[in-house]
Amino acid sequence: MKQIVVLSSKGGTGKTTFAASFAALSQNIVVADCDVDVAGLHLLLKPEKAKFKQEFTGSKLAFINKTLCVEREECEASRGIKLIWEKVLDFLKD
Repeated sequence: MKQIVVLSSKGGTGKTTFAASFAALSQNIVVADCDVDVAGLHLLLKPEKAKFKQEFTGSKLAFINKTLCVEREECEASRGIKLIWEKVLDFLKD
């Protein structure tokens, strides 16, 4: 199963909109909105509630790719977005 994570520590960057758009174009998907303050993905997608057939278990841990970050430990937005988008497109080719 392929996995895509959309995240940023800054609010108002379009994470939910991007994730909803991507999900709307996909088939046979599982989506989780993990926003602890204002989870709103369900408002855009209006998903059907599903019953779990088995217990959920976690997956890989997130990590910071230091090659996409500058000295202050903050990612350089334009470079990071371009590289991430290229990786998403490569990921989808498989």
